Amino acid sequence: MIKRLPGTVMAVAVMALLVVGLGLLLGGRGKGEVTSPLQGMASPARGVAELLAEPPAAGERVEVDAYFSGATPTYLPGPPRVLGDQVHCPTYSTWMAALTDRPFPPVLRVLNGTSSNRLPAGGAWLAAATPAETQPGQMTVPDLPYRGRFRGHLGDPAFAACPDAGRIFVVEEVVEIYEQEPPGEGDHTGSPLQAPEGFTEWPRYDDAAFGYSLSYPPGWAVFPMLDEGSVAAVRVYEGETWYDQYEPASIPPLLQGDAFGLFEQGWVWDSQTDTQGLSGYTVERACQQDGAGCRMVKALFNGNGHIYELALTYPLGFEAPQALLTAYTAMVEGLRLDPSPGPTPTPPIRQELGPGPFLSQEEALAAVWEGQVAELLEARLVSEAEARRQSDACNTFTGHPDGVWLLQVRGTFEGSERTMLFFVDAVSGVQLCGEER
Repeated sequence: MIKRLPGTVMAVAVMALLVVGLGLLLGGRGKGEVTSPLQGMASPARGVAELLAEPPAAGERVEVDAYFSGATPTYLPGPPRVLGDQVHCPTYSTWMAALTDRPFPPVLRVLNGTSSNRLPAGGAWLAAATPAETQPGQMTVPDLPYRGRFRGHLGDPAFAACPDAGRIFVVEEVVEIYEQEPPGEGDHTGSPLQAPEGFTEWPRYDDAAFGYSLSYPPGWAVFPMLDEGSVAAVRVYEGETWYDQYEPASIPPLLQGDAFGLFEQGWVWDSQTDTQGLSGYTVERACQQDGAGCRMVKALFNGNGHIYELALTYPLGFEAPQALLTAYTAMVEGLRLDPSPGPTPTPPIRQELGPGPFLSQEEALAAVWEGQVAELLEARLVSEAEARRQSDACNTFTGHPDGVWLLQVRGTFEGSERTMLFFVDAVSGVQLCGEER
């Protein structure tokens, strides 16, 4: 039976009956070289949680057994390089250099995007730092193995002003290496996200009534209703929604979130897969589940008078399931609409002059120059469509004005004499753009 939601035509939930391995499948390098040989004995090794439960005195040498997230190379840059007399705080980008009792995936990949993972507040984690980072102007990522015993100290005075200063562990020596690299290749390696094995042979859920079919992993089940245990949900809305590139501040409700982007099937994999080449949008939003951080992601496609939305909510931190994100990405890649939709419509550019009232030629010129002297070569009041046709670099000016004054002037610009074409909103007098002719 179909469960109806407010404003929707239909909703379908996909539940994973197959247990998805949530362990970290990271690939990368970590040489495990000793960064600073240390003389003297240290306290017996403890885990990260034990160390945080009974913190040693500041500067006391201790050993900790831990996983190191930085053994996995990532595409994401760190914060800006710190220069001058400032000390870089490792806790600004803890995901890059976390020491943990459990494997922690530092980056997550879903659809055509990559984002850093989030360590749980108050969880069992430390931020690894090198002795060099205690000096001003230094920003380095420790070169450590994936799992090992690390000797160092907490409470270094150099990091006293940093966020979570009590969690910054200066690694002075690698005492023992348990695992040099993360086991297996997985989806956390530095290589592009790979399509799941056998993706093109996945079973399909076919809904002829609403004109779509959906591929899903073997061992999963599809139910024609939403369920609290669902992994991914498909919703079909009446009508279509479009993002107008000329009105960037006006985003339709279904496309609003913390992050918004464009998506096209076939962009994700490093090799082309059998997709329909649908173009759509992606939306992401932060969320909370049972007090823990999570993230919602959805892909939306227009077709045949409907909006097709594939949504997924997933946990962050230690429970972040990259295998599930890869499966969801493959499901989005495998979506098909029947019949296949036509080209994406162009934004509603105004073809004719609107009602106005419009500024006079003199008022438009005064709005641009504010009393400066220039030679007016040509002035024309035209529609938005004509203005975009007459422009080169300026054909992407924002908004849909009732009319545009095209003012071609000769004058001194940036220290030299030039001929410029200015685009002025004929109602408000706001300069939309300007380009050299």
